[in-house]
Amino acid sequence: PASDPPADPAPPAAPAVPWTSEPPRTWSPPPQAPDASWRSDAPRRTLAAQRALESEDVWTAIGPLVAVLSAAVVVGVLAALLAVG
Repeated sequence: PASDPPADPAPPAAPAVPWTSEPPRTWSPPPQAPDASWRSDAPRRTLAAQRALESEDVWTAIGPLVAVLSAAVVVGVLAALLAVG
């Protein structure tokens, strides 16, 4: 009796096979296009990243940010020293 209930769920699995075979047809093409575009973009992204790092524009853009962060660190240290003192 205990082995019979597991046998019942098995037959529904057979009809599920054709149903699962249909979605991959419509679902598989979309992933292929993004994969191809991503693969083609990957080299461009890496080259762009290398060029960006090599260019001075990045450092000129990061410079003000670094200055602000360093100033914030200095202010924080001074505030900590004043609080301790």
